[in-house]
Amino acid sequence: MKKIRKKIFLWQGLDLHEQFQEGSVRAVSKEEAYFLLMERNIELISIKKQFSFFLFQKPITQKHVMDFLRKLSLLLESHIPLEKALRLCVSSEKKSLFSSVINNILQSIEKGLSFSEALHQEHALFDASLIHFIQFGEQTGYLLPILHKILTLHEHLETSKKKIKKALLYPCALLLISFLMVAGMLFFVLPQFQQIFSEFGAPLPKSTEIVFNITLLLKQWGLFLFIFFIFLFFCIGSFYQKNIFFQKKIHHLYLRIPFLSSLLNHTYQSRFYYLLATSLTSNLPMVHALLLLRKHFKHHSYATICQTLYHSILEGESLHQSLLKTHLFEKIDCHLIAMAEESGQLTSMLEHLSHQHQQQLDGLLDLLGNLLEPCMMIFIGFLIGGLIIILYLPIFNVGAVIS
Repeated sequence: MKKIRKKIFLWQGLDLHEQFQEGSVRAVSKEEAYFLLMERNIELISIKKQFSFFLFQKPITQKHVMDFLRKLSLLLESHIPLEKALRLCVSSEKKSLFSSVINNILQSIEKGLSFSEALHQEHALFDASLIHFIQFGEQTGYLLPILHKILTLHEHLETSKKKIKKALLYPCALLLISFLMVAGMLFFVLPQFQQIFSEFGAPLPKSTEIVFNITLLLKQWGLFLFIFFIFLFFCIGSFYQKNIFFQKKIHHLYLRIPFLSSLLNHTYQSRFYYLLATSLTSNLPMVHALLLLRKHFKHHSYATICQTLYHSILEGESLHQSLLKTHLFEKIDCHLIAMAEESGQLTSMLEHLSHQHQQQLDGLLDLLGNLLEPCMMIFIGFLIGGLIIILYLPIFNVGAVIS
């Protein structure tokens, strides 16, 4: 089925109270935009398609979504009705691309849909598990607490991402500079040595000759190799997106790489405990919460675990017994959950375990930042030092060549 792409139309008009209003609306055509605005009782003065050349249009990111939810939660916390809060969010976004998304949500609510149903209309931007959590919050009256929990989780994720970027930024910059230096030495310095030795009719040392041949190969086929690897990268990425079996194999492989597996396990287990505790706090049955978590996790191993836990608990097993069978959760966690189930303190224990795994994740990220930089310096030292020795090795034989 072909996906219909909606355009953005900027409009100006008068509302029922003859007050001037302006904004944006997403529609397939100008006629549909007219119809949508007529449903909102807007008497149009002007309407035009927004200029959306992709080089100048800022794409909608997850940051826009979370900023919107943060503003909305603050307004709802101030006892402002949902529709009025959405209008305030639209006015704060001005004429950005995301303002049309909020406008669509507002229009859907005005037609009689619930907030979660309106978000589902924009499912390309809002995660399925987020929509389900909001839907349950509406049904139980826990919408505001659930929004706060979702935002807190997102803040933890953003903090972890910033730590990873900070740990990788400096080593990557050093690596880029070192490769530029190596390229300069290979393409500009090495040919000078080759020319001097060829004038004297003497061969280059074997190691220098090998490096020189590699340089010639890169000069002749470098552009072709670059295009080939870019094409190969996109082919593998496309195949990865479309092939579920390949994704499962890659995700399973991630959990076998020593340091990476610890990072992933602490990340996903902290998220698992946090969202499960949030669900139980909102009086959501555990089996329904596990179904929501299965939709939340993009990692196939943890999505499968949530599905397995769902079936195990339906069969009458306790949570700690089901977790022990997965062989991914730590035994100490399972024992603590068992004691919490007996004492009726499961929610607080899950929050404690989530916090504990988040602390361990932060420790690993700090360790990554502290270790990566010296390791990269050693690698660069060996790379440039070895190349300098290979390049300047002919100088030691210059006297013999001249004589």
